[in-house]
Amino acid sequence: MKKIILGLCLTASFSYGLTIEDAVKTAIENNPVIKQQIIQQEISHHKTKEINANRFGKIDAFVNYTHYNIPRLVAPISPPLNPPAIAGIVGAENITIPGIRYDVPLFTGFKIEKGVEISKLGEKLSEVAVNLTKNQIAFNVRSIYLKILTLKKQLEAMEHYKKALDQLYDNISMFYELGKKPEVDLLKVEYAKKTVESNIEAINNAIDSLKETLRTLMNIEDKDFKVEPIYFRDIGNVSKEELMKVYFPKLYSVKKVEIQKLISQKKLEQSKSDYYPNLFFSSQYQRNIGNGENKELWQVSLIAKYTIFDFGNRYNRKIESQLNFKKTLLEEQKVKLDIERKLTDALNQIKTADFKIKATKKQLDYATEVEKVEKLKYEEGVSSLYDYLYAQSQKYIAESKYYEALYEKQRAIYYLDYVLEKGF
Repeated sequence: MKKIILGLCLTASFSYGLTIEDAVKTAIENNPVIKQQIIQQEISHHKTKEINANRFGKIDAFVNYTHYNIPRLVAPISPPLNPPAIAGIVGAENITIPGIRYDVPLFTGFKIEKGVEISKLGEKLSEVAVNLTKNQIAFNVRSIYLKILTLKKQLEAMEHYKKALDQLYDNISMFYELGKKPEVDLLKVEYAKKTVESNIEAINNAIDSLKETLRTLMNIEDKDFKVEPIYFRDIGNVSKEELMKVYFPKLYSVKKVEIQKLISQKKLEQSKSDYYPNLFFSSQYQRNIGNGENKELWQVSLIAKYTIFDFGNRYNRKIESQLNFKKTLLEEQKVKLDIERKLTDALNQIKTADFKIKATKKQLDYATEVEKVEKLKYEEGVSSLYDYLYAQSQKYIAESKYYEALYEKQRAIYYLDYVLEKGF
């Protein structure tokens, strides 16, 4: 008795129930694809800071050591060029020049400013991508979870069928020994049992494969979990037009294409900066050291630059930006049409599932009555064993189809949640 209790305790310790929402939550928290996109979101944030830092220029420290074959001036000659000044000129074969330099762009035709705006939009796009992936992962988890529940109901039906066949086999064996049933009836039941056992093995293998897929999506090590029954939802009567009106403006897929359109627009504006002049400020401080001499030198520069002709480079870059902007406008239309199509598909799936539920429920009721009648007829010897076995198998098939239809409706509802992006 103690060993039995210990075994039950061990089973309870290493096996746990997993609800569908727990599975979704775990997948969203642990899935590596989502984690990668969250990291990408951080990368986008630092990319914005990197681009914005270009507005403030950069400070470089430098040192230059040069060896010449003949002495060179340690410091440049500067006015006045009178005899005392010329007499003081120092030359050296080895000259070292340490210094510091600061360069900053004063005006670049708004190229840097537009780059910062584009990068900030890229941050928002990364955030949207994370949410879209969460929505996709949540739907994938729910779909697999429901498929496992469907197979478990099929397994349950097959196990009940096998149990009934075992009992039938025992009863026929007893009557066979009394000489009231032929041996062929035992063989028929044995054949049916082998078929059912094969189906049970196939279903178990399919469940194991789906559980492994679910475990991978959740990114967990523990394989010994059990899927729990779900609460069956219903959505009532809703129309595509009503759903579009309420949810369409809030969809992340819509926000994604809106951000992409803004990015294309900003890139188009940025391409026009090539037609503006550029203005840069530069300052430098250094010391020229050689032959015992140490000269201090510094300079400041203001540099203006304007491209007169570049063989069509700027023009083609602008045309490319214009075409990309037109593409995003078409993508906006495409996304709307795609969402309308998916909504229609989701609502039709729900309607189809409702019809199948009603139909399979009637089939189950009918098959249950037929199985009872055929059992009585066989026991009274007015019907063949084949008719009874067939009626029995049809009852369990109808039962599994009924539950399959129930889970198909739930999957269709979850698909609607996926299209409306409210499943996570």
